[in-house]
Amino acid sequence: MPATTPWYQGAEVPLAFTLTDTYGDPQNAASLSSVVATVIAPDQTSSTPTVSADGDGRYSAAYTTSQAGHHIVVWVCTDATYPGSYTDTFEVQAQQDGTIVSLAEAKEILHMQGSTEFDSIIQGYNAAATNWVEYVCGPVVQQTVTETLPARGTETILSKPPVLELVAWTEVPAELANLGITVADPPSPMLRTRVYGIEWPLSQLYCDPRRGIVTHTSGLPFYYCAYVWQYQAGRLVIPAGIYEASKITLEHLFQVERGGSGSADVSAGESGTTMTGFGFAVPNRALQLLQPYSGPSRMVAA
Repeated sequence: MPATTPWYQGAEVPLAFTLTDTYGDPQNAASLSSVVATVIAPDQTSSTPTVSADGDGRYSAAYTTSQAGHHIVVWVCTDATYPGSYTDTFEVQAQQDGTIVSLAEAKEILHMQGSTEFDSIIQGYNAAATNWVEYVCGPVVQQTVTETLPARGTETILSKPPVLELVAWTEVPAELANLGITVADPPSPMLRTRVYGIEWPLSQLYCDPRRGIVTHTSGLPFYYCAYVWQYQAGRLVIPAGIYEASKITLEHLFQVERGGSGSADVSAGESGTTMTGFGFAVPNRALQLLQPYSGPSRMVAA
């Protein structure tokens, strides 16, 4: 399988397998029908795309993705003379671009505008940079968040501010529908996890966008059970500090991992690096740019 990553939902992924004998030499199976490729999707459903023989023991297939997530590919050859098997994986990203920096600007930052050869690799580092930035300062790219939180008095604290808006449920997840839970009427961003929970209407709830604290406008408490909350998080306008920190982190990651003279220059020019809880080194100036947007002092652009 090619090293291209990430694949995006809806893309056609080329799959490849080479059949060999016990000495590692490529061999053709006596019958093409003895070679089967099975793709196991994230929801554990499987499919068997059509296999083609390319000669010299090489076989290929093409799989069109429909789900985001981790996919497993299992090749099996039941040929009597040259049996064999091979397992591989590939990752599929959702169609929505979840990166702070666009691909075009990322390529400009890395001085790689003249080629598309490394686009998928750049996007991988770009996504990793976004993940780290959002780990430090909360959601940046607009996204729908669902999470289960216990009822605790008159306030519920959402875990991923800044919050753009609470979103009413229109459909109950299958695992709750099986328990007899139904959508609230009038509409509510709360979904009870037990049949006797009380869901307050969306129109009666207030959410502090910066801190993610939800209260009832009349001061009523949240009762009885845990609730699944649904809301839109992120920033309508990405602050310059966050944007610049994302670009600095992307450039640093790419240069260090890909090698070359650039990686040495980055360390020297950025006053060293700091190991974070996220598990990789990031430039100190990126961390400093994010400080106003992290923790209790978190700032939110209008």
